[in-house]
Formats: sequence, C-alpha cells, structure tokens
Amino acid sequence: HERKSVAISGINSRTLSHQWRTEEMGIVVGRGTVEKDNPQLNVRWVEGDAPIRIVIDPHLKSLHFSDSHVFDGSQPTLFFHTNQSPHLSIHQLEWIQLEAPLNWESIFQVLYRHNITSILVEGGAMTLQSLIQAQWWDEARVFVAPIYLHEGIAAPLLNASPHHSESIAQDTLFFYYRK
Repeated sequence: HERKSVAISGINSRTLSHQWRTEEMGIVVGRGTVEKDNPQLNVRWVEGDAPIRIVIDPHLKSLHFSDSHVFDGSQPTLFFHTNQSPHLSIHQLEWIQLEAPLNWESIFQVLYRHNITSILVEGGAMTLQSLIQAQWWDEARVFVAPIYLHEGIAAPLLNASPHHSESIAQDTLFFYYRK
C-alpha cells in the first residue's frame, strides 16, 4: 500500500500538537487518516502520557492496512465500527460495534462509559467535518503554514471567526470557540 503524507506545519507546531496530546484522554482519527497517513497517535516529541487512540471506521476498511500503527498493540486503541467485530485479537485493541449509522452521540456515550471525558480530534477532513456539522465541538485549533499545496484533501469548513491567533515560528495558530 503506497501512502503519501506531507508534513505541512513546522516542527514547532508539530511539537505543540504532541504537547496537546498529553493533555487529553483520547485522540480521534477516521479511517481515511489511518489509510493515508498511518499515524502513530502517540507522544514522541514531549514528555507525558499518550492518549487512548480512537479510530472511527464504520466498515472496518482499514483492516486492509493491517500494517498500520493503530494495529501495533503499543497503546490502548478503541475501534468504532458497525460491522460484525472481526475475529482478530490484538493486544490493547478493543472492537466497539455500534448500530449503523455511526453517530457522535453514541460514540461519546461509549467514551464516557470508558471514562474518556476529553478528546483531541486530529482528523481527517471527513471526521472533522462531521463533528463540526453535528455541533459536537468546543474549541478548534487550526495551524496555517506559509505553503500552498496544489493537490490533496481540502480542510474542513469551520463557519466561525477566530477568537485569536498567535505565531508559532513560520506558522500561524488560530483559536476558534463554539458559541
């Protein structure tokens, strides 16, 4: 499987995002991010505890990418889906089957039962957009880098104005709060 991921933000911004990971109980990505970016979803660049990995994959399509880091058993991982749970046992990975279609309310109910009361949603665009549309967000932190990509996946649309911004080396970090 060929994966092509491009780091857009600078090292200072990526280090800050690892710091944020230590401050939350869970970190969420969707299936597309697993397939395209193969994220580790851990803490490598700062001191602190890694959050529980949470993957949203309704039809378990990321199983076709079984070499992905989310299947490495290195840290607790919750996999939300609507299919029958696979007969695949992986250390520290829990399959969580929910009724179709998956929705944020049912996911958050399960996370609450797992005592996960704060999450950082890192992507991808479809996962973020569905969360924004459902109004299930409190704060958004958006890095803007001084580069232009001619192709790729468009960022989600956030119909809000930034509350404030700050410079992080060459990047700009915008803070949004839901009213």
